[in-house]
Amino acid sequence: MWPDGAFYNLPAARIGRYFSLSPDGRWVAYSSRQAPYEIHMETIAGAQHRVLWPGESPIWSPDGQKLAFYGRGETAKCP
Repeated sequence: MWPDGAFYNLPAARIGRYFSLSPDGRWVAYSSRQAPYEIHMETIAGAQHRVLWPGESPIWSPDGQKLAFYGRGETAKCP
């Protein structure tokens, strides 16, 4: 259950082993299920979806402004 008290279904068919919820609870970042592994970012409601970069194991910064992941050693700036 999220801070707003609602329950949401995450896109389990697409999410690989690693995912991370944004600190504000609006976004989920995840790595794809199959190679080539890519970092995806999607709103919890599923209204917006973005493929970001090749990589795995995304994790949000505490302020939700950046997304770190295992890959090419890059840090992605998020919305």
